[in-house]
Amino acid sequence: TDWGDNGADGTLEAGGDNIASGLPAGTYKIIIDDEAETYKFATPNFDDIFILGSHQGWGNGSANDRMRIVSENTWSLDVNFSDTDQFKFVDGPEFGGTDFGDNGADGTAEAGGDNIAIGAGVGNYTVTFNDETLSYTVELN
Repeated sequence: TDWGDNGADGTLEAGGDNIASGLPAGTYKIIIDDEAETYKFATPNFDDIFILGSHQGWGNGSANDRMRIVSENTWSLDVNFSDTDQFKFVDGPEFGGTDFGDNGADGTAEAGGDNIAIGAGVGNYTVTFNDETLSYTVELN
């Protein structure tokens, strides 16, 4: 089944018309809510955000370390951490660009900030990061 948009109203219909963004040339993310059958074009501040840290050896990121856009400017990824793990948000699959840590452990990241410590036990965590406000959450699943 292919999905399009009859009427260009942001609602997906099976077999609907081709979707034209109507936006100027550029890089966009398309956010699809498959339950509500809607879509929208988002303009995140970064092409990619990766979570790099001790849980993966502070090395280059893989597809498993790449966050996904879940809403306007908000990225998310489920990560397995131990209680001693630390990480940073990085704007690419390797250190060398901009990395974001957290000076003061207040839930707001700063460019070049301190490593973000987990300290809450071993488990699977959902990590979210807003690339506009730089706020983030780390929640045990």
